[in-house]
Amino acid sequence: MNNTETEKKQFSIEVNGVSKNYKIFGRKRDWLKQMLWGKRKKYFKDVKALDNVDMNIEKGKVYGIVGKNGSGKSTLLQIICGTTSASKGSVRARGKIAALLELGSGFDPDFSGRENIYLNAMLMGLTKQQVEEKIEKIIAFADIGDYIDEPIRTYSSGMVVRVAFAVIANVEADILIIDEALAVGDVYFTQKCMRFIQRFKENGTILFVSHDTNTVISLCDTAILLDKGNKVYEGAPKDVMERYTRNLKCKSDEELNEGNARNREKENNDRASQRTILNRESKYDEEWFKSHIKKKKENYKIVDTLKYGEDVSKVESFGGKKAKIIEVKIKNLNQTEQGGAVIEGGELVHLIIKVKAIEQIERVIIGFLLKNDKGIVLLGDNTGDTNENKEYIASNGTMITAEFIFTMPLLPKGEYSITSSVARGTLESHNILHWVNDSLILVSHCTSIAAGLAGVAMHSIKLTSTK
Repeated sequence: MNNTETEKKQFSIEVNGVSKNYKIFGRKRDWLKQMLWGKRKKYFKDVKALDNVDMNIEKGKVYGIVGKNGSGKSTLLQIICGTTSASKGSVRARGKIAALLELGSGFDPDFSGRENIYLNAMLMGLTKQQVEEKIEKIIAFADIGDYIDEPIRTYSSGMVVRVAFAVIANVEADILIIDEALAVGDVYFTQKCMRFIQRFKENGTILFVSHDTNTVISLCDTAILLDKGNKVYEGAPKDVMERYTRNLKCKSDEELNEGNARNREKENNDRASQRTILNRESKYDEEWFKSHIKKKKENYKIVDTLKYGEDVSKVESFGGKKAKIIEVKIKNLNQTEQGGAVIEGGELVHLIIKVKAIEQIERVIIGFLLKNDKGIVLLGDNTGDTNENKEYIASNGTMITAEFIFTMPLLPKGEYSITSSVARGTLESHNILHWVNDSLILVSHCTSIAAGLAGVAMHSIKLTSTK
């Protein structure tokens, strides 16, 4: 962007070359020693939380910040809010800022919820009279009943968020900054907050930090990815979240704890060939397919427009050194006359993912995600609970096939993608071995969705009247 284009845009927040260094002292007395010795001797370690970060946020936009813990997200927000200063660089914010940072920050635990509302609202620029005019509206938004007059230390984390968000929603700010706080709220209140955010962004600017892919993609106009204090990418939320997912899940060999895994694989190698993967529901076998749709297997139609294979270089993936997804295809079990890549919704579909083990792998998990064109996950599942023997091992060179039978929801007209993956471990603790974004592209021609991201096959809609 050249200088002329930049001057034409009206930025609510400008972050120019911001860096932040912290001095970490190994012992408490080292701080005193440093005071005495000054620059002559060094008793601390420099830790760089942010390194030369630039960011311009246009007025009326929602800007997402994502990154792993320790990447510098919270530090950047604190600098923008003015609660801490930058070691280098400058920040300029145009307008009144209301921030919801660390859970309970700015709250006195011994004050009641009502007293903390007065305290925080006045810190955000309201006069006492203005707070009194808004207090009932704030309390109604928080909706915690009689607890509003109890000390904050008696609140649950969700109740603290309710009060904090109720305040920032009523101080008439120009810029709203939210740092992962909504993750602890209940569904009802989170939806209330999301509705407020949707209204707020019509005229205000929002800076939003979250690890939730769907929230970032659906809410934000632009996003940046931070890693170890550096801005590594800025762009469309879908692209940023895919990069974030790749960085998060594609771990190094050291992180996979190869030594222990190899020992367990050796011990079970002799029994590996006797293990089999069992279906979650045994009725979903080939005979069930035939009897259910009353058609022979050769009449099934492939409905994929992009079949993933080893020779497809355009498909974005990561991993693949220990196990590799070599084929992903989907069959429309109801479609017998028309071919092609058409999904209208309501069909029974058969998704097949084939994986080749390049080395011995224990506890194989294969899964998929169905996303719309904005990257929002609509549904997904995996084979994590289908193994009768949880110690199932795939030996080197083994071909593993995962099959999923499900009813495709009604999808609004457009393109959709299936992301596929293979992992080792358990549902609670696993390592991604191969992850393939957009391994299948599906095209929906359905035009009957009244509302929402997806629909269900409506069996009947009636309108009657009587006199």
